[in-house]
Amino acid sequence: MKNPDINVYIQDMKNASVKIIEIVEDISFEQFESESVLHLAIERLFEILGEAANRVPKDIQLQHATIPWSSIIGMRNIIIHSYDKVNPEQLWVTIQEDLRILVNNLNTIK
Repeated sequence: MKNPDINVYIQDMKNASVKIIEIVEDISFEQFESESVLHLAIERLFEILGEAANRVPKDIQLQHATIPWSSIIGMRNIIIHSYDKVNPEQLWVTIQEDLRILVNNLNTIK
């Protein structure tokens, strides 16, 4: 059986991902880029996503190699430590192309 804390981290990852998807569902990239509060909220959710991913033990990460753990954690690190280098277009592409796949992959972790 898996450590209960791991379940919390996986759920945090799913919750952050789903919330990002919901927030941007009916907006354009231009809105995302220009509305600072919206943009900051999305960045915060990416921080949570990356921090939760970082807390998942490496052995579990290795068992679920379809999840891009290092990319998720790396994005969090950029947002936290290199905030002036955050690229809104990259965030948008990640939201549009990767988050639904990520949620599906996270749902396979039992």
